[in-house]
Amino acid sequence: MHDIKFIRENPEAFDAALARRGLPAQAQELLVLDAKKRERLTQLQALQARRNEIAKQIPEVKRAGGDAAPLLAEGNRIKEQIAAFEAAMESGEIEDALSRIPNLLAADVPEGKDESANREIRSWGKPPTTPPSPPPAGGDQGNASSSSPLPLPLTLLQYP
Repeated sequence: MHDIKFIRENPEAFDAALARRGLPAQAQELLVLDAKKRERLTQLQALQARRNEIAKQIPEVKRAGGDAAPLLAEGNRIKEQIAAFEAAMESGEIEDALSRIPNLLAADVPEGKDESANREIRSWGKPPTTPPSPPPAGGDQGNASSSSPLPLPLTLLQYP
């Protein structure tokens, strides 16, 4: 999966790398999804901070003999909002979008639509001139010295 930080810092380079793969530019779409996620995260943190403030105020109000019901009601409302924000955060829109993008090509990979654009850098040995012969038909192709029908590891397990 791609690093959103790299895309934030280098959107043009990311789009250029996608273009080498023959894909359309996607950096702006990803950055919009990232901005939405970061905004939700900021709002979630603000709600959590308010919830913590309320949690500190409730004992103080009760000690003073006041009515903590409005604070409890606000705390419950914030708790529901936090649950909704966390559910929205778990949807993983940006993670899903990033996981669908193929890996970027290395700089030394030749450009082309398929493997026909590749060039041979080195080879080893001679390429075969005849197709390989098929394996012999029938017979025991396993360990010829074994008299047991069980594979060797199971044979060893039989004897303590």
